[in-house]
This record gives sequence, C-alpha cells and structure tokens, in this order.
Amino acid sequence: MRWMRDYWMNDELWRYFELDDERFVRRQVELEGPDREANTACSMDEWEDALRDNIGDQYYETYGMVDEWSFTHGDHEDPQPSDKAEFESVWAQARRACEAGSRSRPDPAL
Repeated sequence: MRWMRDYWMNDELWRYFELDDERFVRRQVELEGPDREANTACSMDEWEDALRDNIGDQYYETYGMVDEWSFTHGDHEDPQPSDKAEFESVWAQARRACEAGSRSRPDPAL
C-alpha cells in the first residue's frame, strides 16, 4: 500500500488516498473548507459489499464514494506522498464524523 494526499486550493479540499500496488484507490478521505469537515471516508471494499447487498444508497449517504478508481488517471492539483499514520488519523476522524451524521455534502442547488 501507499498513501497520497492532494490539496485543491480553489475548493479548499484536502483529499487523502490509500492506494494498492497498481495505484488503484482502496480508501479515500475528503475534508472540506477551513475547518476540514469530513465529506468522504469511503472504502472500495465496503462500497463493493454495499452494492452487492443492495445498500449502495445508504452507504453513499453515510460515507460518500471514491471519486476515482485509479490514482494515475485522476485530476490532481499537487499530489504529495503521505504515510500510513497520517492517513489512519485522518481516516478515523472522518469516519467518526460520517457515522455521526455530520458529513458535509455538496449543495444540491449547485
């Protein structure tokens, strides 16, 4: 596994990725705004399980969804290496926020 992070300045969006050896996203976290509110804390394994169990909508409502499958084909501002400890810390914080129902969501009117 490897870990990367990416900051989109115009959107005030931090994105953290856990990647497998082929650089496919296994887990992703997104934190928005100056307060770094959790938007996404999604696991591909969990997402696939939710789809198989016909609860994809519920999973998305709680955790969001990985926005790209492969890190090599995505849109990144300035990807930087991260490490497991940083990722796990951000993951735990974002998961707690998502599970508490405080996941920030894009404005549907936009």
